[in-house]
Amino acid sequence: MNQVRYISAGDLDVDKWDACVHSDPEPLIYNTSWYLDTLGDDWDGLVFGDYLAVMPVVHGKKWRQTYVYRPFGVQQQGISGQGADDAQLVYSFLEVLTSKYRYCEVYLNHTNPSERLPKHWSDSEKVNLVLPISGSYENLYENFSKNTKRNIKKAKKHKFTVFEHDPPDVLIRLFQENQGKKYKVDDDFFRVMRHLMHVLLHKRRAVLWTLHDERNSPVAGIFVVEYKGRATLLFSAMDDYGREHGAMAHLINEYLVMASGHVILFDFEGSNEPGLERFYKGFGAVHRNYSFLKYNRLPLPFRWFK
Repeated sequence: MNQVRYISAGDLDVDKWDACVHSDPEPLIYNTSWYLDTLGDDWDGLVFGDYLAVMPVVHGKKWRQTYVYRPFGVQQQGISGQGADDAQLVYSFLEVLTSKYRYCEVYLNHTNPSERLPKHWSDSEKVNLVLPISGSYENLYENFSKNTKRNIKKAKKHKFTVFEHDPPDVLIRLFQENQGKKYKVDDDFFRVMRHLMHVLLHKRRAVLWTLHDERNSPVAGIFVVEYKGRATLLFSAMDDYGREHGAMAHLINEYLVMASGHVILFDFEGSNEPGLERFYKGFGAVHRNYSFLKYNRLPLPFRWFK
């Protein structure tokens, strides 16, 4: 009889694990063993049957309380494999999880239903926008909004140059000097992201493109992960000059020119922020949202520790 088992990382059959992730109709790189190992966080796995379906469990410890969380470099994870769209299987996975942990934050993927949850789990929806790009670029461009087309044309009037071989530090520095001053970002995020970028570039699973102005200064940059026909905008940055002159619209458009026709889906990886959501929709992106689940049965006063 197939059951959901909790298996420690050292006891997992990573070949079977990755084969299961690969076999999913919409495989996510976030769930592969090597990607999880690259992130450097402690993780174990929930496994259904003989690796028919799997779910990573990234865990930590704070104030002697162990908990499940989403690591940096990940948007959604959840269950991959056979029956990932079965509400009863999701229920069974969560039941096993709560038999071991008293605090869990689980980001299901788009295919995992959340209408049937065990007791004490809460559910909220997270916004994600994706753009099918398997057809021609010409058809893609027809569905761009007037504002997006205007921004692309605006950028083309400037002497911008696309660089395809800048190192990760260029993009990270651009973020730190701009978005990083507006939002509080943990230093560990940059450490993880830098290492992740280097590994993915080395494995040829990603591209890093930057846009430079006439002074050869970077004004915008994107880091796109490519896996099983899915291109994911994992990280981006832009300065005020780039924002004023349509740099990000131009840079994403340049990537779409290159990728359309041989990549299936462009995943914008967000966003709940209205301005970004509007920007992504300008390319014709559509919603493919996912569920954020939370379970908190910690004793007082630890219940509000995170």
